[in-house]
Amino acid sequence: MLANKEVTPKFVDSGELCRYSPGRVELSSKDKNWKHLLVTRFVYDSQYLTSSPWPATPDHSIVMLDAGKMQGWFSYNQGRYRPCEIAKGDWIIGQAFENNLDAFGDIFREEGHEFAMLVIHLSPKLLAVAAEDLTGIDGDKIELRHHFNVRDPLMAQIANVLKLQIYQGDLYGKMYAETAAHLLAVHLLQNYCVRGLRSPKINGRLGNRIGKVLDYVQDNLHAEISIEDLANVAHMSPYYFIKWFKKQLGETPYQFIMRRRMEKAKHLLKSTENPLKEIASEIGYGYTCNFSNAFKQHTGITPNGYRNNC
Repeated sequence: MLANKEVTPKFVDSGELCRYSPGRVELSSKDKNWKHLLVTRFVYDSQYLTSSPWPATPDHSIVMLDAGKMQGWFSYNQGRYRPCEIAKGDWIIGQAFENNLDAFGDIFREEGHEFAMLVIHLSPKLLAVAAEDLTGIDGDKIELRHHFNVRDPLMAQIANVLKLQIYQGDLYGKMYAETAAHLLAVHLLQNYCVRGLRSPKINGRLGNRIGKVLDYVQDNLHAEISIEDLANVAHMSPYYFIKWFKKQLGETPYQFIMRRRMEKAKHLLKSTENPLKEIASEIGYGYTCNFSNAFKQHTGITPNGYRNNC
C-alpha cells in the first residue's frame, strides 16, 4: 500500500467518485447491489478535461473511454506526467491502493456525440478467490500490472453487458452482472497479472451436487437467483461453478433458469386459468409486460396466444 497517498476508505461508490471527477454521473450500478462490482459512467460537458486527481482506492479500477477522444497528460501515483492520447475503447487498469490517477487535456467529440468514461471498480477479493480456485496460489500474492491505452475487445464486450444490465434493470440483471464480473476477474488474471494463469480442466465427477442445484432452481423459480446462490449450493466458487454447470448441462445457469421458468409458465398457461399477472409472479416476474416479452422471445408466441392454442 502507498502509505503517503490519500485513499478512499471503503468500497468506492458513485457519490464518492463525484467529489473527484469534473464529469457528471450519467449511469451507476450503485443501487443494483451487485457483489464485488461497481460500474459508473461519467459524461463530461466541457471541451477541456481539468486536472482533478482521483485518490487511490481499495478496489481495482478499470477505466474505459466510452465515447470521444482526449489528448493531454496523465500521471499515476503522483509520478511524473507523461503525454497521452486515448480514444474510444481504450482502457486504463490500476491495482487497488496504487491507482491514484490524474489526467488533463483537450477533449474531442464526434459531431452530435458525447465524451464519457466508464469506471469499473472490482473487489480484490474476487480476483483472489478466482486465483486460488484456478491455481491454488494465495490470492494475496496476485498483483495487477498497471496498463494505459489497453485495447481489449473482450473487456469492451463485458463493459457493454454491464451497461445494458444497468439500463434494463430486469430480473436477470444481477446474475448477468455477477457472471460478467467473474469473467472479467479471470480475464484480468490471465492477461494482466504479474504472472499469467491458466484455467484448469473441469472435473465433472462431483457426486450429486448438480441434483441439489437443479432442485434449488426449481424451488426458487419465483425469486431472484444469483450465481453466488447456486455456487454456494454446489460448494464451489462462482467462476468454477459456471464452467462446471455448462459442462454438465450444455447451457449456462442463466439459460437453464430461463428455460425452466418458461417451461413452468407453459404448464400453468395450459393447465390453469390463472391470470397472467399471477403466472408472471410465480416465475419471478414483477411485471406482466416483462413476462410477456420474455415468453414471446423464448417461444415465438405471446402467453395468451399460447393459451388459446392449447
